[in-house]
Parts: sequence; structure tokens; C-alpha cells
Amino acid sequence: GQFLTDFFKAVLEDKDWRDYHWPGKKKDAQDEREPDPPMDVARFDPRDYIAYIVADGNSMGEVFGECEKKEQLQALSENLKARVYASLAKPIKYLLKRAEEEEEQTHLSRFLPVLPLIAGGDDLFILLPAPWALDFARRFAKVYEDEMRRLIEGLEIQEVDPPTIAVAVVICKAKYPYYLAHQRGEDLLKQAKQVTKRWAVENEETPRSIVNFEVLLGSRLGGTERSGAYRPALGPYWIGGDVDGWGIDIEHLIKQRYALRLLPRRRLAQLRSHFDALTEVKKDDFKAWSKQLEQLLNRFPDEQKENDGQRGAAEAALAKLGGRDLYRVKRTTDRADWRGHALPDLLNAWDFAFDLKRSRTEYEE
Repeated sequence: GQFLTDFFKAVLEDKDWRDYHWPGKKKDAQDEREPDPPMDVARFDPRDYIAYIVADGNSMGEVFGECEKKEQLQALSENLKARVYASLAKPIKYLLKRAEEEEEQTHLSRFLPVLPLIAGGDDLFILLPAPWALDFARRFAKVYEDEMRRLIEGLEIQEVDPPTIAVAVVICKAKYPYYLAHQRGEDLLKQAKQVTKRWAVENEETPRSIVNFEVLLGSRLGGTERSGAYRPALGPYWIGGDVDGWGIDIEHLIKQRYALRLLPRRRLAQLRSHFDALTEVKKDDFKAWSKQLEQLLNRFPDEQKENDGQRGAAEAALAKLGGRDLYRVKRTTDRADWRGHALPDLLNAWDFAFDLKRSRTEYEE
């Protein structure tokens, strides 16, 4: 109906939205029934994984509260959804290119694999392909900041903080109940908002854009929270730069996914296994864990000997994603400081951290 029509008109911009099929739309008049939307989107992942994004603007109540005129309040309310759609349009442009590249190989008609399920103001819940989910969330948030800033400036709303957004990405099987995915997304969103709000309060700053994500394997419900002095995780992640002691930018994961593309699956599995052992590591055992990591890296082919750079790439990724001694997390959402690393998060989302500007064939060189 009108809900989908408005969305596809907005995000396809100069293209004729009638020429495109969206998830769940019949591809042919001869089809007896409409396809299942999640399975329609799952065509881009060999294991039928899809992604849901849940997003909500930070401090939007304060923006509405600063509207001094009725006309400002009305215009802000009326234009909010349009700006959110405009924020989606740019990453969708890249996603269309990726989809069209792959559809040329499968001889499918033009397909826009994004479906909005909730779009109310700055509150968003959408379905999209899993392989590009993390980069899609990152790019959406960055454009959202620009779009909302222009809207607020255009309406001459004074004394408001720069607009930012919190985003949660849930990656799961296509058959996973979407209402459970949404519920988990809301939980991840709440965690992310707590981090950015506490950072803002402690540093007398504006809440920053932030993203949280989880990969739900099989029918697992999710929600397993890490604890202990050392953890094989580092999220939530920031958008727009690292924040000392509070975490790193999600862009590091996207870049290191490409940088590590030549590492064999066996090497990745070894790294994953070693970092998973952090959950059992106590402070007195960390030196032994570090020594074992060095021994593992020594088994990686050396660039000078075999000219493939596996060890160099692994060491560079370790440095960028938390360092050999791990990243010291000082945010007060936890009872005490702890050390974590982003490499396990990347390995968990390995097949879902592709750069939207890169063809997937570039990862297979």
C-alpha cells in the first residue's frame, strides 16, 4: 500500500520504483502466491542468513522540546520520516549495485532487497541482506546525522545538540521469528543507548552515534552477555571515530575484514578458538594466554618466506582491533574495568562485514 510506495519512491530516487521488485512481491503474474520476504532476501547468503536493523534517534525528545513555534513542531514531525528515508537512500544505492552484480549471475529481475517493517518518525525496523548489514548500518547512521542536521538548521531550531542515532543489527536465519529478532534488536539498542548516554554525561558531551550487533546462530535466542576481566568482545561500536576507553569505530571491523581476506579458514578458526578461551582467563593467567597467541602467530606463514603476508595481516588486525594486551574498557556501564578485543566480534560476523563499495569477488582474490 501507501507505506511501501512512499518508501520505494524515496529510496530509489530518480529510478522508477515500479520497475523493481521488493521482498515478498511476485516476480511474475503467473506466480500462484507471493514469496516469503525473508527467504527472498536470504538469496544473497548461502546459509540463508538475513539481517534486521533496529534504529532510534538519540535525544529527539529534546529537539521537539526546543521548537518555539507551532510551525516548527509541525514541520519537524512531517519531515522526520522523509529524512530517515533519505538517510537510507545512500547505502541502498550501493546495495542495489551489489545486488545487481549478483543477480546478473542468477538472471533475476531488478530487485531491491530492503523491506521496512516499522518506520515511525526516527524509529526504524528494516529487513535487508546479511552480507552487508554492518556497513549498511554504519553508512546509514553517518548520512542520518547530516540529514537531520540540515533539517534542524533549516527549521531554525536553536540550542539543540547535533543529531545522532543508535543502531542495532540482528543477523539470523531467514526462518527465525521476526518478532524475536525485533525483541533482541531492542535489547541491543538499549545497551547501545546506555553506553552513549553515559559517555555523554561523564564527558559533558553530546551522545554519539553508536551501533551494536549480534549473530544468532541457528535457532539460538541470543542475549548471552560477557563477563570477567578478559572478554572476547568489545561492542557496542562507535560511528565517527574511536572513543578512548569506551570502544572503537565499527569501520575498523569493515576494513579488517577486507585486510584479512587472504587468511585461510583454518587460521581464522585457530584465532577464534584462542580468543574464545579468554572467558576462562584470570588475571594471573593472561601472560600464558599471550604467550600462546605468539606461538600461534609464529605458525602463520612469514611474508618474506612465502610472500602471502598472513602473519603481517594478522598482526596488523590485532593492533587495530584492540592490541596484543587487549583494549582496556573504562566505560562505567560495567562494575569494573575489563579488557576486550574486537577480533572475535569480527570473526563472529565474518560473512556479514563486507564493504558496500566493494564487490564480493574482491574478497576472493
